[in-house]
Amino acid sequence: MEELSTSTKQQKFTNVVFCAPPSGSEDYPATVKDAVENLWAGSENGGTFVFTSSGGIYGPGDGNVVVNELTPLPDTTLNSARPMRLVNAEKNVLSSNGIVLRLAGLYNFERGAHNYWLEKGDGTVKGSSEGIINLLHYDDAAGACIAALKKTAGREKEVKGEGGLVCLISDGNPSTRGGICVSAMKAKRYAERSMPTFGEDNPVAGKVYDGSWSNKVLNWEPRYESFDKFMMEHSE
Repeated sequence: MEELSTSTKQQKFTNVVFCAPPSGSEDYPATVKDAVENLWAGSENGGTFVFTSSGGIYGPGDGNVVVNELTPLPDTTLNSARPMRLVNAEKNVLSSNGIVLRLAGLYNFERGAHNYWLEKGDGTVKGSSEGIINLLHYDDAAGACIAALKKTAGREKEVKGEGGLVCLISDGNPSTRGGICVSAMKAKRYAERSMPTFGEDNPVAGKVYDGSWSNKVLNWEPRYESFDKFMMEHSE
């Protein structure tokens, strides 16, 4: 991610969505802070800064964990440099009354874990076939961003934090790694693919996202209610 140019810094916008991945910046939190300070006009001007984070910061989970917007982050996050880049980036948004959307695993028909496992991969999948995966269609991620832009986080502090708003966004219907493959194979494109081999010796079982509060606060709900139903729509 290149540093914002001088000419760009002179123009600020009422509403901003930041959705670039951490891999594109040597100092991701600083890049996000730069966007907040130099691209956004601020909540006092009636607009919103939306930052797309990841539900992955809640850690791997043990299969029995249900997480929501108030769930404390585990030691696996707080003691690891990689997820802390997201955490620190979130803080730079929240401290300026922005909105953080912690997104589930994104997919569309040709992109996502299913495509990698069934078409792009080497026939093996890290993790148990019963490991829980939370999902969200790309279009629904965009819809959640639009819904968030309609909020003014600085005026409504529903979640206690740095002053902004944290939302957890998923379709509310988690699947398993094996279930994702089974669902994908209902579509014609993947129907003749073989089930991959799962790393059953990996005990990580995942966690379940409960974003019902966020859906209510944003007045939003997913268009695609589950990965399975989405793939069934592509069965012909």
